[in-house]
Amino acid sequence: MQVLMFIDGLGGSGKTYLLNTIIQQWKERNSTVVAACSSGIAAFLLIGGRTAHSKFGIPLRPTPDSTCSWLPTDPKGKFLYSINLIIWDEITFQNRYSVEAVERSLRDLKQVERPFGGISVIFAGHFRQILPVVKGGSIYDQASLSIKKSALCNLLDKKELDINLRICTDSPDGEINKGYSQWILHVGNGTWQENDVGQIELDGIDHLFNPSRDYAVKQVMAFVYKDLQARINLKSVGELCSYFEGRGIVSPLNVDIHTINQTLPDLIPGRKNQSKSMDHMEEGPLSLSEEVLNGINPPGFPPHILQLKNKIPVILLQNLNTSKGLVNGTRLLVCKISKHALSCKIMTGTRRGQDVGITKIKLTYEDDEKLGITFTRYQLPITLPLVITINKSQGQSFDTVGVYSETSVFSHGQLYVALSRSRNVPGIFLGGVGPSSQRDTTNIVCRNILV
Repeated sequence: MQVLMFIDGLGGSGKTYLLNTIIQQWKERNSTVVAACSSGIAAFLLIGGRTAHSKFGIPLRPTPDSTCSWLPTDPKGKFLYSINLIIWDEITFQNRYSVEAVERSLRDLKQVERPFGGISVIFAGHFRQILPVVKGGSIYDQASLSIKKSALCNLLDKKELDINLRICTDSPDGEINKGYSQWILHVGNGTWQENDVGQIELDGIDHLFNPSRDYAVKQVMAFVYKDLQARINLKSVGELCSYFEGRGIVSPLNVDIHTINQTLPDLIPGRKNQSKSMDHMEEGPLSLSEEVLNGINPPGFPPHILQLKNKIPVILLQNLNTSKGLVNGTRLLVCKISKHALSCKIMTGTRRGQDVGITKIKLTYEDDEKLGITFTRYQLPITLPLVITINKSQGQSFDTVGVYSETSVFSHGQLYVALSRSRNVPGIFLGGVGPSSQRDTTNIVCRNILV
């Protein structure tokens, strides 16, 4: 019998554990299972997980009539013909046209007029979290591209996981954590605001605002990375991986992140090593000098100059080798630096603790509406992970989380995601730029998507 299901799981509700249990049970029955996810780093939390785009060949810019890029005679087509179950996590972050393209293509492949060609599908996600990204669009544009607006959603049997297990209730802070799990649920629901975009009081967490940007940054860094230098000197590589893996700072915008990340090398003892990129302008209507290209830092691109040290954590910006766990968002610890390469240890995911090499590669920045240029950058595909975007943090858990708020959140679910990354309330701190008397922050919830 075909299963069509949506598991709606709160952040920290044990959704990943449940999905992996389902995968194991189906495999024990000799079933062929595809585990996919809408984001790279979250995909590697699943057994055999890969990104949905790599598993299904989804077009980069799907339309209402799109199909996937494989044929029945292709190796991918033959494999997909044989599968019994699709597990698709973080589905609420996926463009509905991507999901519909997969459904349409599988129906054509199997020549069966049933959803997904009769293949069982279990989606998982949470509509309080971030919706599909729409460049320049409103939260209502994001909602319109959600699977919630697809006819497929009406076919799904909905199951709920409504207890936050990430927030530890059996610790000394158990009672505080119970109250916080209810508070964060109200944040996700937009309970305390009149409109979809509104202000909420931050009485549920430790927070501090200051007019000085430098002071606000230092407060967040001191909370998350206290005693960093002492730990660098005393800890083994494995212990350092655990230390960095368990903490993170999140912020809404890339523009707030780049400058702060450049301060990380100064926090770690040892000699700095510079990795400079080679930038080249492709043919086009504009002609920019290499010096100008050096100063351009598009989202998802490494900077022109990377300041590196041994024992410094870095984060991958590209999918390099999915079978080795080298995907966009993988966190690494630098163990050795050479002229054009790094020796690193993976800090996150199912490949945690494995040694890998990272070399410089050629990255292409496609023509952009604002800049109107196309150029290439030859550089290590990494950046420093002192601060990451809230969007990139979705699917990750930390012991200690700092939320840096120089600019307000700008899309549905961002504040909820940021504030639900930690396992304990004492491990959460929000620091921002604003009057010292400020006690609130912006929250954005497209409430009709939750109905």
